[in-house]
Amino acid sequence: MVDEPGLLADISRQGREWALTHYTSHAVALRFLDVLEDYQNQSVVQEAVPV
Repeated sequence: MVDEPGLLADISRQGREWALTHYTSHAVALRFLDVLEDYQNQSVVQEAVPV
């Protein structure tokens, strides 16, 4: 990092952008809704399969 003084700033900026993209309340809510939809779809499939 001594040889590349801007490297830390770039890593920090990219890390912040990644966190804001993946861990805002909106992003987390969308992933949660995806999980619920997958769970619901699995339940529907299981109900449709006769035992």
